[in-house]
Amino acid sequence: MSNSSLASYTRLSPNCSSRGGQKIRKITPHHMAGNLSVETCGSVFAPTSRQASSNYGIGSDGRIALYVDESKRAWTSSNAANDKQAVTIEVANDEIGGNWHVSDKAFESLINLCVDICQRNGMTGLKWTGDAGGTLTNHDMFVATNCCGPYLKSRMPDLCNEVNKRLGNGYAPTAPQAPATSNGSEKTGTGFGGRYVCQADGCRVRCAPSLSGQIVASYNKGQSVTIDDWYVIADGYVWGRYTGASSGQKRYIAIGKPTGGPDAGDLWLKEGSSVASTPSPAKKTAEQVANEIVQGIGGWGNYPERKTKLEAAGYSYSEVQALVNKKLGAGSSSAPAQSVSTIAVGSKVRVTNPVDENGVHLSVSGTYDVIQVSGDRIVIGRGGVVTAAVNRSNLALA
Repeated sequence: MSNSSLASYTRLSPNCSSRGGQKIRKITPHHMAGNLSVETCGSVFAPTSRQASSNYGIGSDGRIALYVDESKRAWTSSNAANDKQAVTIEVANDEIGGNWHVSDKAFESLINLCVDICQRNGMTGLKWTGDAGGTLTNHDMFVATNCCGPYLKSRMPDLCNEVNKRLGNGYAPTAPQAPATSNGSEKTGTGFGGRYVCQADGCRVRCAPSLSGQIVASYNKGQSVTIDDWYVIADGYVWGRYTGASSGQKRYIAIGKPTGGPDAGDLWLKEGSSVASTPSPAKKTAEQVANEIVQGIGGWGNYPERKTKLEAAGYSYSEVQALVNKKLGAGSSSAPAQSVSTIAVGSKVRVTNPVDENGVHLSVSGTYDVIQVSGDRIVIGRGGVVTAAVNRSNLALA
């Protein structure tokens, strides 16, 4: 059993098990309940304490990631019978709350991935019935949850029809690529070329000078590369170019913002260049920081790392986290206030809103033991094994 060649990023999760001899005959799309990159989603599924995963993930940029081999059952849909037969796919949302919208690029990649899964697994098409009897299923068919969100749910018939149409036409999907041309004018012979040193970890190398270009490699701080005497401005960055030693293909790196010269914020600096010191940027508001956390950017991490970082930066953790919970619709509960406040270590609880403390969707059902209580942060699990940390407002005594 093979995996999709459309995946441009892989981070295998330990949270999986055998399919028990079942063949793949279903596809189950989910939503991330957040605008996570495929790398961030992979990090969410990496700890064994997470007890959740999916076979694939799709970012709002259309990139596809592999988290669990198709030969194995991912722990995604709160239903073993479904997940033993299904390839599960987490899709990022470019709208937080409301209809939980999914970007056009993400939806197009979802179609392509479904076509590829069907072709490789001998599925002649998909059948959407609106219940668990079809070959295209959703999480809310097995447990009380808002997954996969109103928008993606409404697009299930479209997804089914388009996949079947492409399968009938012998369509061969390809991985998302950047356009051959960029949105700026190329410049040569300016003296721009030379040896450049990377200024940060994880600087990406792409197949085209665009943020939508497929990522093919990355560099870390201190590594260097010699680029051509060529550059182009595209997607708000100055891009340099070199030829990959092993591939022989043109590769592109975002040098920095088009400021007219070397800048302290550049991702790459040419050897021998100097930059003027720049004043510290204005401090972000708590609202701006909360938006970054919801979108999975800014490097704020998870609790307790998030609390430490926020307080070190001069923010009130409780204020920012309250804003995050509000934006994710996790700030209220239908459970009586007294039942929530009496939750303590050893209590039996059920999850009323299936998101963890960071707003990431949880695959949960039934009752859980309270393992740890720290203010509104409640760690739940079963048999002493941690399932997740959730906000107190999203729990009710069982």
